[in-house]
Amino acid sequence: MNKTFFLAEEMYADGDYKNALDLFRSIENKDDDVLNYIGSCYIQLKEFNLAESIFVKQKEANPNNARPYYKLGQLYILKGDLETAESYLQSALSIDPKCSEIYFYYGVLYEHKQNLPEAINQYEKALEINPDDPDVNHNLSSCYFRLGKYDKALNAAYTAYNEDPYDKDIMFNLGLILIRMKKYEQVVSLFNNNEIAESDSDLKNQLNYALEKLDKKRINALNYIIENFLYDTITDLDMVLTDSKSDPQYSAVTVYKRLETYLQYSKNNNQNVLDFIKNSGYDKNDIKIFIEKYNAEIPAYREYTDPEIKPI
Repeated sequence: MNKTFFLAEEMYADGDYKNALDLFRSIENKDDDVLNYIGSCYIQLKEFNLAESIFVKQKEANPNNARPYYKLGQLYILKGDLETAESYLQSALSIDPKCSEIYFYYGVLYEHKQNLPEAINQYEKALEINPDDPDVNHNLSSCYFRLGKYDKALNAAYTAYNEDPYDKDIMFNLGLILIRMKKYEQVVSLFNNNEIAESDSDLKNQLNYALEKLDKKRINALNYIIENFLYDTITDLDMVLTDSKSDPQYSAVTVYKRLETYLQYSKNNNQNVLDFIKNSGYDKNDIKIFIEKYNAEIPAYREYTDPEIKPI
C-alpha cells in the first residue's frame, strides 16, 4: 500500500489527477488520507457530486475532523455557492482554529467575493501557521498584484517560487510581476535555459517579451550615450574654433577622433568627419581653421599614423 500511495501522491502533485485517482482507488484499505485524495481528485476533475459524496461520508464518520468540512467549502467555492462554502468553512474553523488550510480557503472565498483586502488578511493568517506554503504565497501575491502593491506581490511570489520552482502557475505569476515592474533582467535570468519555461508557451512568451524590452532598453541607452557624446564633442569643436582662431587648450585631433567614433555608432556612418562638420552648419573658414589645427597637431600624436587631412 505504501508504495502505491506514495506513487499516487506524486502523480497528484504533478497534476496527473486521473491516473492518481485510479491508483488511490486501487488501494484496498482506504483510510482517511486515501479517501481525502480520492475526493480531491474528483474536485480537480470537476466530478463535484462524486467528491461531495466522499467528503460528506467522511464528515459523518468523524464530525470532529475539520478536513472534510473545509474540503466541502473548497468544493462549493468552485461550484459558485459561496454561502454554503462559508458555512462549511465556519464549521471547520470551529473544530480547528489553527488549521492553515481553512484560512487559505477563506482567502479563496473572499477573492471570489472580490474582497481582496479581506482575502489578504486570511492568507496572512494562514502564513502565520505555515509561512512557506507555496499555494498561500501564490494567491497572496496575486491579490497584492491586483491591488497594485507590486513590492509585496513580488516578495510573496518569490517565496512561492522558492518553495515550488516547478509550478508553471507560480512561475507565470512571478514573471508577470517582474514584467510589470520592468525587471526584465530577472525574467531572463529565471526563464532562460529553463526546461519548464521552454516547454510552456505562456512562459516562453514572457521570456521573449523581456528579451525584446531589454533590446529596446539597450538601444535607447546607447542612443542616449551617443547623443551626449556628440554634444560634448561639438562643445570641444566650438572651443577649438574660438574667436575664429584655434584655441591651444583644445585638440582638433581629439575632436576629429571623437567625431569619427560618433559617426561609426550613429546613423550618420556614411559621412566623413569634414562632411559632417560642414553639414552641421560650420562655414568654410571654420573648416579651414580646423584642418590647419589638425595638421599642425598630427606630428605630436606619435600614436597616430593618420595622414594629414585636405580641404574639401
